[in-house]
Amino acid sequence: MSDGLTLDAAQSGLAFAGYAAAALAFTALTLWRTLRGVGEPAQRLLLAGFGLTACWAWLSAIPGGTHLAPLAESFRNLVWLALLERLSGGRDAVERRAGLRLVYGAVGLVLGLQLIAGVLGPLVEAEPALGETLVLLRITAAAGLLVLVHNLYVQADEPPGAATAGASACRATPPSSLCRCSPSAPISRP
Repeated sequence: MSDGLTLDAAQSGLAFAGYAAAALAFTALTLWRTLRGVGEPAQRLLLAGFGLTACWAWLSAIPGGTHLAPLAESFRNLVWLALLERLSGGRDAVERRAGLRLVYGAVGLVLGLQLIAGVLGPLVEAEPALGETLVLLRITAAAGLLVLVHNLYVQADEPPGAATAGASACRATPPSSLCRCSPSAPISRP
């Protein structure tokens, strides 16, 4: 071993720098959003998302925060999920799109399980299966949230009223309901 910087120390320093930079960036975004004012529920959710992301990044950066970081990550993801639901038009718009409510529910369930695993983590630290389960839950939540972001992007690309006019065509299709529906064509996939 050399007297210089070891590989582990360099990786640890790089991880700290990345998490600390993210914490500072999201703290700045939180302050900026607060100064601009938050009147609507979506703006409050955005502010909460910025704040919780800053907390998660800081807890991930400091060595003592390793047990709290998974909890902050779960709460952060739940707030971002709520923001996606709000931006997609709220509960009514989600219910009009066949199957989309199930995706939101499944992602919410995965995030709830991730929260439970994060709470149990410090209690049963020696159990390797819990760590593997937590990693699988994180991957599943990330994939589900990406599907919902894609749905929001596709929804923003639709002309107004296309989702409600073509909703009956979507209900008659298989559960791959993250499709683009229009009144003229039953199903058109992006």
